[in-house]
Amino acid sequence: MDGVWQSQILPGVIENAVDAPTVLAAIDADIQKGGETYGRFVGGSFNFMVKGQGTITAVDTSSRNGTMTVKLDGYAGPATIIVQIGPSISGAALRDAGGVVLFGQFKDQTEFGKISRELNKRVADEIVGKLDPATLVGKTVSFSGVFAVSTTNQTTIDLSTITITPVAIDLQ
Repeated sequence: MDGVWQSQILPGVIENAVDAPTVLAAIDADIQKGGETYGRFVGGSFNFMVKGQGTITAVDTSSRNGTMTVKLDGYAGPATIIVQIGPSISGAALRDAGGVVLFGQFKDQTEFGKISRELNKRVADEIVGKLDPATLVGKTVSFSGVFAVSTTNQTTIDLSTITITPVAIDLQ
């Protein structure tokens, strides 16, 4: 996993990330069309690689799934933008967004799921592990990362909160 993380997953997200306001406007207008244009459909969800910049307006560390809320520059839409800061990172978007790790490479769903946990642990340890949540509010953040929107078997698709798993964070 070390080689794939450094050589394919990290650079793949950073190099292929699309400006978050562009992706958010597209999926807000039409999730199917926006997903087909900017995302990758895996396991019932569109997975997107995005980049953005904004101001951190809130930090929530009340659980191990810590987050920061970002007022995204260039975006006036309805979604609340959340960036995971851990120490626990969740989701499969990092595994699924880039097309590097595919289900057929594993003997079963359990092994495939372990890859998500390993990638999320790397984000927790290497990307967000050094952040001090107490100092984040009010800072400007630039990020690259991934998020997923579940569309299969959904009576309504909830775009009110977009939760991004970061692979790069720069604070000013």
